Amino acid sequence: LLNLDELEIDRLQYSHDVYRTIFDGNFSSPVTECLQKGAKVLDFRCGPGTWACEMSSDFKNSIFYGVESISCFPLQKPLNVEFIKSKTLNDKIPFENNFFDFIFVHSAILWYSSSQWKEIIIPELIRILKPGGYLEIMEAEIKLYGEGP
Repeated sequence: LLNLDELEIDRLQYSHDVYRTIFDGNFSSPVTECLQKGAKVLDFRCGPGTWACEMSSDFKNSIFYGVESISCFPLQKPLNVEFIKSKTLNDKIPFENNFFDFIFVHSAILWYSSSQWKEIIIPELIRILKPGGYLEIMEAEIKLYGEGP
């Protein structure tokens, strides 16, 4: 299990910037119109909340929720952003069924084992996603190629 110390928070900020550059934006799902009209959005394993805070300024009609296992949230946040501390593996994600229009996950692959993703995390994310909603998972591949001797 990883800890969210200053080094990890810096890594999360850096990976956010890399993904935004690679994908020419903060997401790739076709949700722009929904976000402009007003949507409920989850940033799962949000770390310091960079993505949610950036998105909230671009889509002021939407409400962004960040969930993280420890409190590393910014002291000041936009009005349309809420941060929630939740352990996830011990409890359900603290939202009703079919609550979110869009769920975004990035840089979270190392937090859980393959079986935890398959048996706990993905089913929980699907439970709180509205029918017809979008679940976007952006992760780097963790496989080494030609790693040498």
